[in-house]
Amino acid sequence: MIFVKKLLKHFQYKNRFMKKNSLFALLGLLVLLTVTSCHKDNPISNVTIQNDTNTDISVTLNNKSVTIPYGSSLTFSSSAGSAITGGVTTSGGSFGLNPGVALSWDLSSYTFPPSGTEVIPIDVSSDYFYVYAKNTSGLNVTRIDVNYGTAAQRTDFITIPSDGNIYGVGYYEAYSNSNLEFTLYDGSLVKFPSLNLPLTTNIYYNAYF
Repeated sequence: MIFVKKLLKHFQYKNRFMKKNSLFALLGLLVLLTVTSCHKDNPISNVTIQNDTNTDISVTLNNKSVTIPYGSSLTFSSSAGSAITGGVTTSGGSFGLNPGVALSWDLSSYTFPPSGTEVIPIDVSSDYFYVYAKNTSGLNVTRIDVNYGTAAQRTDFITIPSDGNIYGVGYYEAYSNSNLEFTLYDGSLVKFPSLNLPLTTNIYYNAYF
C-alpha cells in the first residue's frame, strides 16, 4: 500500500512537471511568432545617397546629419516604405568659405523602398558648373569673377596660392557664354573669355594657369 501511494505521488509530480514544461514551450512559441510577425510587418530597407557632385555634400536624413565626400556614397536604413525627411546641400571646397553658389536638394519626395536598396543620386543640373583652379603664375590670386560683365556676374575674394596644387573653388551659374577672370596680387588679370561649357549634368571647368 505504501509503495502504491509513492508511485501515485510520483506520477502526479511528473504530470505537474510536464504541464509546466508544456506551458513554457507554448509561451516560447508565442514569443517566437510575435517576433517573426513584427519582422514581417516591419521589414528594413535601405537608401543610398550617392554624391555625383564635384564637392562634399551635407546630408540630413530623418534627423541624422552627415557629410559625404564627393565621389562617395552612404547608406541609410529604416522601415520599408517609411517616409524620408531632410535634404542635401553642397558643402565645402578648398577654402572653407563656400564661395560660389550653395546648391540644395529636397529628399521629402522619396520613401524607403519596399525591400532592398534604392540609390538616390545627387546630380547638379546644367544650370551650374564647378570651378577648379591651379595657379602657377608666381603670384597669389586675390579675387575671382565669374560671368564677368553679365547680369549673372559673381565676385568672390579668395586666395589661391601659386603652388601648382588643384583647388576646388565652387559652383557658379553656367551659360553658353560663361567666362572667368582671376585677379592676381599685383592687380594683373588672368582671363578665360569663353569656357564653351557643354551644359550637361555635373559639369566642371579646369582653370589652370
